[in-house]
Amino acid sequence: MNLRNKLVSLATVLLAMSPLSLYAIDTADATITTKIKALFALEADTKSFDIHVTTTDQIVNLSGTVDTQLQANHAVEIAQSVKGVKDVNDSKLNVTSSTSFLDDAYTTARVKGKISQLESTGKISNNNDLHVETTNGVVHVLGKVGNNKDVSVIEQEVKKMNGVKDVKTNIDVMKS
Repeated sequence: MNLRNKLVSLATVLLAMSPLSLYAIDTADATITTKIKALFALEADTKSFDIHVTTTDQIVNLSGTVDTQLQANHAVEIAQSVKGVKDVNDSKLNVTSSTSFLDDAYTTARVKGKISQLESTGKISNNNDLHVETTNGVVHVLGKVGNNKDVSVIEQEVKKMNGVKDVKTNIDVMKS
């Protein structure tokens, strides 16, 4: 069992033992909610407490605010991956609006180009699966890379780029 699975299991047990769990009408719904909250807590780029999770009849409802559409999509993906979930409703999950959409789109394009350049020059491994989105100058990179060094190289190189206020990553290392 890897560390992530151990942490999710521990968080599930702790949340299930909390006084709030006494109010759960349906234990299947409570278990689903607990597992999703535990998985959100492990996400590096998303403030897990900004996403509220409720489950009714195995349908998960997500509400709150995230910085990017990429984060919203990832939250839905995580919730839907939990065993027993019939559907995910994200209609009350809001994405922060960009105050400078064109600048953010331009920054995203430049960052994607920089990542391609890093691959083609051998500074990071090839065949990465990365997604980039920018909101108000903050670049979010989500996906998978070949090794841990790639994450730090990407963060360092993107932070140096003009117009980038900050870089937030949620990058996993692919297993060989």
